[in-house]
Amino acid sequence: MLRLLAVLTALILSSTAFANDCPVLTPQQTSELVNEHMYGGAPTYDPILVRRGYVTSYDSEHRVPRWTAWHVSPDYVDTPRRRSRWKRFRVDPDMPYAVTNGDYTNIPKVDVDGQEDFYARGHLAPYFVSGGDRDGDGIDAEIEEDLKVEDIDDACTVFEINYMTNIAPQLHNSLNGSGGPWYKVETLVREQVKDGEEFHVLAGTIFGNAPVKTVGNPNDSRPDTIGVPHMFWKVIVSDGYAFGFLFEHDAQLHPDGLGCPLKEANVQNCLVPIPEIEALAGVSLFPDLAADGRPTDVAASLRAATAFLSD
Repeated sequence: MLRLLAVLTALILSSTAFANDCPVLTPQQTSELVNEHMYGGAPTYDPILVRRGYVTSYDSEHRVPRWTAWHVSPDYVDTPRRRSRWKRFRVDPDMPYAVTNGDYTNIPKVDVDGQEDFYARGHLAPYFVSGGDRDGDGIDAEIEEDLKVEDIDDACTVFEINYMTNIAPQLHNSLNGSGGPWYKVETLVREQVKDGEEFHVLAGTIFGNAPVKTVGNPNDSRPDTIGVPHMFWKVIVSDGYAFGFLFEHDAQLHPDGLGCPLKEANVQNCLVPIPEIEALAGVSLFPDLAADGRPTDVAASLRAATAFLSD
């Protein structure tokens, strides 16, 4: 019953969105998107926001996603990448005191093991999965000749992937840039999707008892800043198996030190049993699946992950 209420809340929240001339989602569209993106049920009881390319639960205290879930297929990686129209980060119209793109400007550099780094606007649902002809009408977001909007529904999938409710501060050089393990896992998924695979993915932030760093530009009218997550997690589902990754960011919270450190070169070292992610993040993954069919068996999950990484 509680999970049903959460989905109904999502219908209400998503129906209020109107930005970038995006058509408001109908209840039927919202329900279909929940079914597409949220594999096995919502990981928490919190209200959710339904977007065309993902479903997310927002952490209003720290002003970052608590978790985000999305489905990715080969068609979805055809994402417009040119011109600021497509790449620009956008304020989420459903959020009071919404995070803005400007909140990530003028942030001091940080030292990570003797090297300078900075906090980037880190997507949970990545930009590269927001493309494709989602509504099946034979046209996608952009006109190829001049890159203007061709299909507003597909364009809004791209716009919404850049909502700041899908963004969290991530150390660029150490985590989400080309040398970081978060980027490397994303790249593995992207390469396999381009080869014809499809996946369900969930990712989230973790805050523990350690002090929380913040970024942002507080002022008299907008006193809130943005919390820097202590850790991040990601779970990839393929062919009925799930395998999890845990990333150290600003603190190591796991009592046994599980999860990969910043700058980890071998992403196999980021693999952890999924129950460890559930316990640390306070989530329950795939709650709607029958107990004997839940893809959280540790051995099966790790076997699937090893095969995924070695392909």
